[in-house]
Amino acid sequence: HVFDDTCTNLSVYERHTKDVIQAAVKGFN
Repeated sequence: HVFDDTCTNLSVYERHTKDVIQAAVKGFN
């Protein structure tokens, strides 16, 4: 696992999806 036990699901979700969301907003899929 990349994240340790102290990470919350939200922090993991945000870190994984931030780039995806930004790319989608810019028109990349």
